[in-house]
Order: sequence, then C-alpha cells, then structure tokens
Amino acid sequence: MDVAPNSNAKYTVLNTHFGLTQNEKIDGFKTLDALLNESRHFKKPAMVMGDFNTSYEDFTNNINNFSPAYSGDDDTYISWNGFHSGEIDNIFYNNLSPLSIKQAGVVISNGEVNDNGTINQDKRASDHRPVMADFGMPQK
Repeated sequence: MDVAPNSNAKYTVLNTHFGLTQNEKIDGFKTLDALLNESRHFKKPAMVMGDFNTSYEDFTNNINNFSPAYSGDDDTYISWNGFHSGEIDNIFYNNLSPLSIKQAGVVISNGEVNDNGTINQDKRASDHRPVMADFGMPQK
C-alpha cells in the first residue's frame, strides 16, 4: 500500500474498525502499519482510534511504541446479551507525541447500568461505549 507522504502535516490521525476473524485482524494490522509508515518516516506524532476487536495487548504487540489513552476498569464493549465484554475500543498515541493525557474515560450513558449492576439494554445506542480523551497541547 502506498500512502502519499505529507511532510507538512503536524499529526497523523487514523480511525479504524478491524474485522472479527483472525485473518481480518492480521490484515487490519498490516494496513494500519503501512499507513503509519509515513508518520514514522517524518517522525510525526500519531493517534489511532477505533474498534480493534482485539485486546490492548494484541494491539501493542503488533504496533510498537503506542500507548492507550484509556486504561481504566470500564469495558468499552458489552454484547447485547450482556455475556461478553472487554476493552476493544481505544485511542492509542505514539511516543513521538508531545501531547499529554489530561483525562480519558469510557462514556457510560445515564441509566445504562441498573442499580443491581446489570445493563439496561433500552438505554444503549450500541454494544460499544465511546472512548474519549482530552489531550493537553504543549505551549509554544
């Protein structure tokens, strides 16, 4: 895959959604790695975000020098039946980033979790929860 280099860009920001099968995940990592080569070549900060359908450990084992913005206890994915959950959505940023994390978290809708801890399916728009991060920019 060829990506047109752009040495004038200040950041590389990518959003993705990996497939569910092992082959789709492997292809997703290959494509992502190819897209990030431009960022590495120009030593630019990069952020990658989305639904990776894989663990954080799998991501960091395949894409070097990236850290998760969110690393809390709340699952980002809860299946519609509530039996499967995990942290498969995130925002990752590379070690070239001058950004600092001010705050990061998973957005949990009001009323999504019942008093007894079960999930209220009627209050959910998706089986994934949004991940948000507030990055601090360096002062010039």
